[in-house]
Amino acid sequence: MHNQYIAGFIDGEGHMGIIKSPPSKKQRQKTIRYTPKITIVNTNKHIMVEIQKHIGGCLSERKRESEKHRQTYSLQIYGKSLNGAIPFLKRCLIIKKAELECLIEMIKTQRPTARGNQYTKAEMDNKEKIYQKCLMLKKM
Repeated sequence: MHNQYIAGFIDGEGHMGIIKSPPSKKQRQKTIRYTPKITIVNTNKHIMVEIQKHIGGCLSERKRESEKHRQTYSLQIYGKSLNGAIPFLKRCLIIKKAELECLIEMIKTQRPTARGNQYTKAEMDNKEKIYQKCLMLKKM
């Protein structure tokens, strides 16, 4: 499977965004977490499996809303899989290039944080600014 095909598929069928998760006492998370992610949803399981083989991610079967609807599959790409896909997506995307730039910008703000070693207010403000920028691109 060619990188250009996958990029075209993501341009047409994909969603790029940043997930904003509130602090969680259960996970000992003290600050808001921002997760860059690409999601592709399609009814063709074979294509979805092939894309997953090429770039990774987590493939799941989505619950059917009714018997009228066909079965759909969701491929979520984040973390190391996303980092591995960025170089060819950056070269090949057309429609969602600006959204990808937002994801890249957010990834650059991430750093390993040990317990108790939190982001500064300035770092969190920058993350929120990138998140809002990504939301604005969705409205265009």
